[in-house]
This record gives sequence, C-alpha cells and structure tokens, in this order.
Amino acid sequence: MANRLWKAAVEHHAFFRLKEARSPHGPSAPLSSKGSYTGHTFFQYRTMNINRPHPHFDRSLMKRRTASMPMGLNKDL
Repeated sequence: MANRLWKAAVEHHAFFRLKEARSPHGPSAPLSSKGSYTGHTFFQYRTMNINRPHPHFDRSLMKRRTASMPMGLNKDL
C-alpha cells in the first residue's frame, strides 16, 4: 500500500514539476521500485501545438440585444 502511494506521489510530482520526463535506460529496462515517470509532463502538454478545429457559433445581434434589455422594453420586439 505504501509502495503504491509512493509511486503515485513520484508520478504526480514529476508530471507537474519536471520540464522533461526521464527516458528509460533501455527498451527492456524493468520498472524500478523507486518509481520514475516516463510519460509527457504538464509543461510538455502546455507547449504542444494542438490542432483543433475552430468552433462555429451562429450569433445574431437581435438575440443578444433582447436578452440584455429590461423586460418592459422587449414588448415591441
């Protein structure tokens, strides 16, 4: 139980504090009991160039204007 907690704490700390994760020593390197984080870090995710489609919103001036007017002034619309 304490070992799993320690590994989770090391991974959490590494994710938010390191700029780059450590690379494993080799392709067949066994996982150490000390726990080391080898995935992307928070800094790496923040600096990645993520291509997302721009959202399209249909907004009309009339809808915004009527929503912001007091109730008594909306009678003629």
